[in-house]
Amino acid sequence: MYSKEELLIFSIINSKYDIGIQNLVNKIFKVSNKENLNFFNLNREDKIEFLNNFLSEENIEKILDIFDKDNFYKFEIEKIFKICKEKSINIFYHSYENYPKSLMSIKESPYVIFVKGTLPIDKELEKAFAIVGTRKASQEGINFAKDIGTYLAKNNIYNISGLALGIDTVGHETCLHRTGAILGRGLDLEIYPRENINLAEKILENNGFLLSELIPKQELSMFSLIKRDRLQSALTSGIIIAESGIKGGTVNTFKYAKEQKKKIFIADINKDLIEKYGKDLIIIKNSFDFEKKIKNNLEQINLF
Repeated sequence: MYSKEELLIFSIINSKYDIGIQNLVNKIFKVSNKENLNFFNLNREDKIEFLNNFLSEENIEKILDIFDKDNFYKFEIEKIFKICKEKSINIFYHSYENYPKSLMSIKESPYVIFVKGTLPIDKELEKAFAIVGTRKASQEGINFAKDIGTYLAKNNIYNISGLALGIDTVGHETCLHRTGAILGRGLDLEIYPRENINLAEKILENNGFLLSELIPKQELSMFSLIKRDRLQSALTSGIIIAESGIKGGTVNTFKYAKEQKKKIFIADINKDLIEKYGKDLIIIKNSFDFEKKIKNNLEQINLF
């Protein structure tokens, strides 16, 4: 098992380097855990021998250079601890107590997660859903999201989404006493998008949470916005697509949910998505329809 400080080093690398390096480092993390060895405890020769099993010579040199920065990581870790203490940010470490079980089983489990507010316990996350959809929602999509959100709120079921404009915002506002947001930047930066700064504050005031896998001062990127979608689906029992085209962030969340074998509900107004991905979707008209299909515990493939 890696120490908390070592997991933070993985997190710093994951936050600061590009997607190519992130993927290489994740491979190291997964293989080393599988082989029950600690990469940090290996000398240079043993590291090279270990990395030779799955990395090219060029990538091995990159990795050795990245990990050979002890003083830098020590400084960064001290800074993270200081910020988290000052800003009431809790840190949950991979494989340690209170780290969500649902994140342990996904392909790229976060090394740590940073949380403001109150993270639900595993039992609550097992029932949670993610209301997701387009930023440019129609009134029909908004009405559907409000209907589903009202149902979740009434039944004390968490809605975990991404704090984006449009459908995400509607879902959070409707489930204000049972909601949390996954962010694509560090928790010690201004909320993105700025239009939802007040909403983020309301979420915390109502015992909700804000979560990020990025270190507190890390700016967002295109990749961080995409990768956070996997956490929305992972922390829930399934996603509910209110409205979406066949491209965009919602489709990324859909693909992660499918990979994670989550239930995927979709409003019947989404003709294009249904036509393309019909066999992977549970089509619903409203919250009554949603409740009926949840209670019957239907699988996607059995609905057609």
